[in-house]
Amino acid sequence: MFNLAELVPHRAPFLFIDELLDVKPGVACSAKVFFSEQSSVFKGHFPGYPILPGVIITEAMLQTGVPVISAMDKFKDTYPLLASIEFATFKKPVYPNEHLLIDVRLEKLKLGKGKMHGIVTVNESVVAEASWLFAIVKM
Repeated sequence: MFNLAELVPHRAPFLFIDELLDVKPGVACSAKVFFSEQSSVFKGHFPGYPILPGVIITEAMLQTGVPVISAMDKFKDTYPLLASIEFATFKKPVYPNEHLLIDVRLEKLKLGKGKMHGIVTVNESVVAEASWLFAIVKM
């Protein structure tokens, strides 16, 4: 079992992962999250037709990527901060009461900067994908 609170600095109401499923320091991380219909993110997006905002899905990917760096011995007490999003695509809407599986892998790391790629699935169907650049900072 991986300790989410030790590896990810985010806290409610801005924590968008429920559990770390697998952490391979310097390689990859998998997590899951569930947004119930009572979640505040659905109250205004869109009334009568609630879908999970793409920005929340993207943030969930970014948060899943944090342990890839923070679990590495040489980067203890540091975190990757978003520098830019290279691309993000949203293939299907995510509705209330769906379980999201998030897989993130490190593609490049050099001199305290790097690139990650994430994929989000619901029921084994890809709903979103993104690649982003980050800088490692001490917190």
